[in-house]
Amino acid sequence: MSTLDRIVFVYADDFGLADGVSRAIVALIEAGRLSGTGCMSVFPDWAPRARWLDGLEDRADIGLHLTLTDHPPLTGVSALAPRGCLPPLKRLLRLSLAGRLDQAALRAEIRAQVDAFVQARGQWPAFVDGHHHAHVLPGVREAVLAELAAPLAAGTLAVRDCWEPPARVVARGVAVPRALVLSALAWGMHRRLGALGVRRNEGFSGVHAFAPGAPYRPLFQRFLRVGGPRALIGCHPGWVDDTLSARDRVVDSRPGEYTYLASPAFLEDLADINARLGRLSRDPSFEAKRVDPPPPLWT
Repeated sequence: MSTLDRIVFVYADDFGLADGVSRAIVALIEAGRLSGTGCMSVFPDWAPRARWLDGLEDRADIGLHLTLTDHPPLTGVSALAPRGCLPPLKRLLRLSLAGRLDQAALRAEIRAQVDAFVQARGQWPAFVDGHHHAHVLPGVREAVLAELAAPLAAGTLAVRDCWEPPARVVARGVAVPRALVLSALAWGMHRRLGALGVRRNEGFSGVHAFAPGAPYRPLFQRFLRVGGPRALIGCHPGWVDDTLSARDRVVDSRPGEYTYLASPAFLEDLADINARLGRLSRDPSFEAKRVDPPPPLWT
């Protein structure tokens, strides 16, 4: 791949969260503006909404957005969700860092969400990532890789790698403290994915403040211009409806992301850096093989 033909992966999170989000994502896929979308399979309306993606597999990767925070679990009351609701991110993080995650309950919930995806879609997800990036946390990442061992071994499953060199995070200048914390937390998963030779992105951005009314184009331009060789940009487009307002805290910033991605400005910004959209499932530069350990975290 030459520097004049850079590949960028743009994936929309949260398909299945609310109809306004799901319909906006479908519209962007049909317009050729996304590499793919990660689906939340925990909600009662997931199975019928999954049908909205039928026929779009040739246009975009359809993956699983593992949901381990905030929402009702598929496995009901458990050590992971003692009150019948998955923990807030801060509690999940505390349990993760303290080594106190119940692995049996965690793996059962991951397995249930994978099963719900496969039953509705009739196939394995093309990739897996996590709501609030929870898939990279210590204890969680081991459970994710164990439960998805079969497609990983077959080389058919990609995993979002959220590690980014600190120098790039600082140079980008968008939500720097939050992005640095995420990168540090993601280092363990980054090393594991490299050791296993898992299909993955190289470079990650998309973290921002989700401020209502803040222009999205200047942020996305920074994501594009300061990124890795095969960078993945996570985004959250959507139209606001009552279900979204009831289920999630990130609401008012979503229409701005959708409007930009649907606009000619998005294509102009790709053209300005000689970039085109790619898909992890069809990345010709990837070779499924074990690789040497990556460099130290803070170099």
